[in-house]
Amino acid sequence: MSGDVAWCKQQKDRLDKRMEYMEKFCAAEPKVAKPDVVTVAAPSRNAPTSGPGSPGVQSSCVVPIRKKPQEFDGKVSWEAYRIQFEMLADQNDWDEGQRAIQLATSLKGPALE
Repeated sequence: MSGDVAWCKQQKDRLDKRMEYMEKFCAAEPKVAKPDVVTVAAPSRNAPTSGPGSPGVQSSCVVPIRKKPQEFDGKVSWEAYRIQFEMLADQNDWDEGQRAIQLATSLKGPALE
């Protein structure tokens, strides 16, 4: 169990460092707007490509490439699950809060108790 506690502490320390960095960044660059989600403009297949007041693109859509972690019930190795979870979290670019929520909601059965 001490390995789990150490991992949680490490995650908290990483979050604290990121929060400190973001606070400094936002204080230094208050006018810089950062989008939460990348949007991709996609032309509509059935709509005309131009018209009055139209820039030629009819719609935009969010294109997230996200995967949810598998459930963890304690039947597989915690270390193997944790490695897979971290890889997925990095791929999805989750911050520490998102990692905590995803991990907490993936626990099932004996692992939840």
